[in-house]
Amino acid sequence: MKKVLAAVMVLSATALYAGDLVNKDSKQYRIEVKKDSSTRTEFSISGSSTQCDSVKKGYILKNATIGDSIKVTTDKKVYIKNGKFSQD
Repeated sequence: MKKVLAAVMVLSATALYAGDLVNKDSKQYRIEVKKDSSTRTEFSISGSSTQCDSVKKGYILKNATIGDSIKVTTDKKVYIKNGKFSQD
């Protein structure tokens, strides 16, 4: 029972974890996030800043200011540099 409970706690914590979006540019960008086929959100990220816990594996991010997009393949950090996305 204890092993099952521990496993559930680890999986729950993993599912709740989200990565950071780090803007290495000095420019502010408008970011569109597609979480699934019907859920979209939008936010702005200031220049030289970090948006904590804003991306998860499977999300599609679009830099609406520039037009670049990326499908997130990790729950680690996603970077914006020169208007382009990259991942850890």
